[in-house]
Amino acid sequence: TTSGSSFAADNKAIPVTMQVTTQPIAQASTSLLHVRLAQGAPVYTTAISLTNLGQGTLHLQDAKTSGAPWLTATPYTGGGLIPDGVSLAFNAKTLAPGTVKDSVTFTSNAAAYAGVLGDTTSLTVQVELEVVAAGPPVVDFQGVQDNATFVPGDPVAPGDIAVVKGQQLSTKDFVQAGAPPIPTTLSDTQVLFNGQPVPLFYTLYSQIAFQVPTDAPTGTALVQVKRQDGQVSNIVSVDVASRAPRILVGPGSYGVITNQDYSRPMPAGSWTGVATHPAKAGDTLTLWAIGLGATSPYVATGQPAPSSEPLARLTSPPVVAFGGGIGGASATPLFAGLSPTYAGLYQVNVTIPDSAPKGNVYVSLAFGDSTSNSVLIFVQ
Repeated sequence: TTSGSSFAADNKAIPVTMQVTTQPIAQASTSLLHVRLAQGAPVYTTAISLTNLGQGTLHLQDAKTSGAPWLTATPYTGGGLIPDGVSLAFNAKTLAPGTVKDSVTFTSNAAAYAGVLGDTTSLTVQVELEVVAAGPPVVDFQGVQDNATFVPGDPVAPGDIAVVKGQQLSTKDFVQAGAPPIPTTLSDTQVLFNGQPVPLFYTLYSQIAFQVPTDAPTGTALVQVKRQDGQVSNIVSVDVASRAPRILVGPGSYGVITNQDYSRPMPAGSWTGVATHPAKAGDTLTLWAIGLGATSPYVATGQPAPSSEPLARLTSPPVVAFGGGIGGASATPLFAGLSPTYAGLYQVNVTIPDSAPKGNVYVSLAFGDSTSNSVLIFVQ
């Protein structure tokens, strides 16, 4: 109730309702999706997911657009740690420059939608497609990032696997390189690192994965994209450190880590369609990582790591931390180096110590000069 105003209309009772429920409460990953594409660009896909802020299990029942011909919506079921959502395909090939709008309406078993008042039956997310004239590739500010955590401004390391993000980087659909040696031209594009083409793992309209040269000097490096039609992007900078350790991530906060049977050390059934089971003390895990630094023997840029002795071991191996701080444990790896037959991919094999904590446990790699990101495993 508001009162005390000399303007009578201000003095009134305002009804307030709080709904308490044990049912799911859905929240979309965005309230407005804006996509920018060039005329003639390949079909671009992205997703909107629904997170459950409530209780029970959230199930997406349907997701539909308002009918725009340039937008296609395909609902999908995640399961476990992967939320349900909708895959959206944007087709700008026949559109003139300008901005077109549509919307996606979700229906689910949610009792309510976060941020939406009154409507408990559906949620509508606005979608915009901005079409610009075709032109040269454009690299985003701080658009060169490692291929694990994708944090703008973080350094990369010699031999690292990194990405360039931007627009019109390739005019073709997704193309992926085969087994090493990795080519320096893929589809219709190149990445120039300090003026020299580097190996490419895959190319997309808005993202290219490449390998930082294994002999790259530390300091500031300059990166740009050059298409086969002669168009060249702006130049962006990235810091190169001697080591930039990153454990691969996904899904959620869990790491790309495997048990000896190639299952994932996560709660059983937590990832639909993927074999998962908890790890336990005495189990040996493989942590998959990038940016861990120099090896002996040295492996040239884009070339496969040796698959027989001498394997490409790290010259400065890490300590693997389980939990960290009070109650944590650490272990020395059985092997730490480049993964045989791959380019730029490292693996760290380590046995979980008896003193490791139980439940969801954060794992990281500790070097003398740096520490990796922390990722989860589940220990029984």
